[in-house]
Amino acid sequence: MLKNKIDIIIDNLFGNERIKKLGRTSMEEISNKIINILCKEYNKHYIEVSASEDGQVRGIVQYAY
Repeated sequence: MLKNKIDIIIDNLFGNERIKKLGRTSMEEISNKIINILCKEYNKHYIEVSASEDGQVRGIVQYAY
């Protein structure tokens, strides 16, 4: 269910075509945008988001308060 929710978030942020319109957005920026939405929606105090563009290089962002 969470994967489906994240897919919807990504579609809303970057378009729902097969190839997303990310521009020069970094993996960390994408992760931060997802974290902001998930924290508000689920009222969570710790979230970790990992994003990968090619399965090899990825960015990880952790949010805790």
